[in-house]
Amino acid sequence: MKNLLRNKYFTGFVKFALAAVLIGWLFYDASRKPEFTAILHEPKDYRWIALASLLLFVGVVGTFIRWQLLVRALGFPFTLRDGIRLGFLGYLFNFIAPGGVGGDIFKAVSVARQFHGRKAQAVATVFVDRIIGLYAIMLVASTAILWEGLATSEMADVRRISVGTLICTAVGGVMLAMMLVPGFTSGRLSRRLAALPRVGRVFAQLLDAVRLYREQMPTIYLALLISFGVHCCSVGCYYMLGKSFPGASPTLGEHFVIVPLAMVVGALPITPNGLGTFELAVETLFPMMSTDEVSGERGLIVSLFFRLITIGIALVGVAVYFFSRRDVAAALHEAEVDEEVAEIPTGEAT
Repeated sequence: MKNLLRNKYFTGFVKFALAAVLIGWLFYDASRKPEFTAILHEPKDYRWIALASLLLFVGVVGTFIRWQLLVRALGFPFTLRDGIRLGFLGYLFNFIAPGGVGGDIFKAVSVARQFHGRKAQAVATVFVDRIIGLYAIMLVASTAILWEGLATSEMADVRRISVGTLICTAVGGVMLAMMLVPGFTSGRLSRRLAALPRVGRVFAQLLDAVRLYREQMPTIYLALLISFGVHCCSVGCYYMLGKSFPGASPTLGEHFVIVPLAMVVGALPITPNGLGTFELAVETLFPMMSTDEVSGERGLIVSLFFRLITIGIALVGVAVYFFSRRDVAAALHEAEVDEEVAEIPTGEAT
């Protein structure tokens, strides 16, 4: 049984099965409510949908540029063309996950194959890229919470979520600051973290990544700034999709809380690219964080359109794949058998 759980194909199957169950249950439950059908069949303003699609496309490409900067910071002669090409392929594999290989693992292996003997540095680029993206999400949500004054909201649920988000952001900031101290990443504590069962390898790779990037702080700050722009694009996309339907929708400020928090849930490596978990989070947060009467069903429908746009963007990776099938197949094979990159976390694109 233990060997079966470690099998990447079995793990990939379980993740897809869980995603299918979650999506199926969400839409089955919503379809029994007249409001869901009414919203779904309302006339839509496709101009807003087109603008939302363009904005999200810009945001996704921004994540590729961010990763390319992080790769170049370690001395790789990695061009913007390389970053965009592998970025679209990685984005595609976050959805289809062939053999359990996620997009981040594929990108790390591809860089390592292109520049022989630098696997640790290649893995570090995707680790740091993921960390920066996730922490930027929390910063965006915390900024919106402070701006909107949600931490002192009269609604208990809103207040609890807001305060919890602020605490997590502060704790994350302290932990990141501690990692910049050489003694933390090279001392006794770091060795104990690396020796932990199951998660020790992740900690070891994370600490290696921090050591490599400690002297590259200007690039880290630039990557964090790009991440802010990326997440603003995602929030703007969601807001515009909401505007394409008649009726009440959360305000732009509320979207700046709802969407980042849902993305944090979607980033958990439970289902491929957050399928199901992201939609569940949005459906829950839409009525909870909105001052107007906004239903969870509306959030679910907007999530459906958001997901369709992301799938459309991922299809660009299919075209890229056909132009480099041999190299992609070799990288995928290496990723499937390489235990050193097997623990890279994957999830909703950030």
